[in-house]
Amino acid sequence: MIKSGMSISALLVVLLLGGCGGDEPPRELLCQAGAYRLDDGELLALTPSDGDTLRYRLFSGRSGRLYPDGAGRFVSGDGWSVREPVTLVVTLANCGDGRITLDPLQGEPVAGRRLPLREREVAFEGRGVRLHGKLVLPEGEPRAIAVLGHGSEDWAATAFYAWQYLLPPAGIGVFLFDKRGTGASEGEYTQDFDLLADDLAAAAREARSLVGPTPPLGFLAGSQGGWVAPLAASREPVDFVAVGYGIVESPLAEDRGEVLSNLRRAGYGPEVLAKAREVTDATGAIMASGFREGYDALEALEEKYRGEPWWEQLEGEFTQDLVRYPAWVLRTVGPWFDRGTPWDYDPLPVLDALLASGTPVLWIAGGEDTEAPMEASLEILRRRQTGPGHLDVAVFPRAEHGIIEVEGQGAARRLLGHPEGYWPLQVHWIEMRNLEGSFGGAELHPDPDATSSPRPAARGST
Repeated sequence: MIKSGMSISALLVVLLLGGCGGDEPPRELLCQAGAYRLDDGELLALTPSDGDTLRYRLFSGRSGRLYPDGAGRFVSGDGWSVREPVTLVVTLANCGDGRITLDPLQGEPVAGRRLPLREREVAFEGRGVRLHGKLVLPEGEPRAIAVLGHGSEDWAATAFYAWQYLLPPAGIGVFLFDKRGTGASEGEYTQDFDLLADDLAAAAREARSLVGPTPPLGFLAGSQGGWVAPLAASREPVDFVAVGYGIVESPLAEDRGEVLSNLRRAGYGPEVLAKAREVTDATGAIMASGFREGYDALEALEEKYRGEPWWEQLEGEFTQDLVRYPAWVLRTVGPWFDRGTPWDYDPLPVLDALLASGTPVLWIAGGEDTEAPMEASLEILRRRQTGPGHLDVAVFPRAEHGIIEVEGQGAARRLLGHPEGYWPLQVHWIEMRNLEGSFGGAELHPDPDATSSPRPAARGST
């Protein structure tokens, strides 16, 4: 959602000692990225991950991080980023060969080959910068085109996004691009929604110029993209907007929701939550002022509540940092976190106008999302389903941010993979714009007035 990429303490180390990181994965990993069809029929996407690792995602949902273990050999355990105990060995041929073998150790090995997707890299104009994009099409004619919006990440989408490999083999073309200031795109990284929406709208125009007036074309965005994609659609009309794990409140509300949700899970009741709400109001005022004012109110609350046990359990997007450092540190270091974020941005007028325009909208949420708690947003979305427009809502009840399934609680809580039905749901809705069917354990809340409506035609189609 809204992420600075590091804590204040980490930023202090960077400022004092220097150093920065890049977002380009090693070439020997990047050349293995792609869509693979396994001999058992399963579709697999392989993308670079952190450092010298890869990530595999199966269309059925299972995912894991692959750790190097010798030439062409990678290992993984059960879970989102688990290495041991090893339960899967993956062997890759030399770059360009396109062969893969998965040995689950407890079952029979299965081989596969990379699929020949049609890829075209392009450069196009965003608002004042040159952006690097890529169109990925299936072998046959695409049934729809998804233009991918970004989360808050500061790395290259064209290198790391798995949608470019999981959607095209299922018939959905994808246009993606590196956010300004990342990958091969020009400019500086920003979280200015207005600027990012202009870039995303430009991407939609570029994609349409490449594929023509048909098939249907729309936005598919996650996390922070839930703010940006509807705004882009207000500037460049599209056939649909699909959002994953984004809230429909302000960025300040995201921090507040995370703070309160964490305390609630820790067992605190309404009295403590009301006190914590005072704190998030104060930290929010500091953020909204650009670290210029609001410190007296926060210091007064610190003096009032610091001795209570819940104080040290405060988390959130930024509250956990702001309550742990004196004002002089925040005034000095805080501006380094400024990425143009509109902290008090209200997304509801834009969403309401989008629905009023008749553009179909899908919202996918995780019921266990701790980074962007969805309780309030789901209430808002369900209320809007009784109004004008077409709004479908799908909830994966045991999913974290990113729609990653979780199990256990507290210290035993661990990330698994994407839940069953997550990828098929996206493919189905983008093509049909309805929630008819079953998608694993997803709780489906179709728009009550749109479930039996025919699929809308593409803009410009005859």
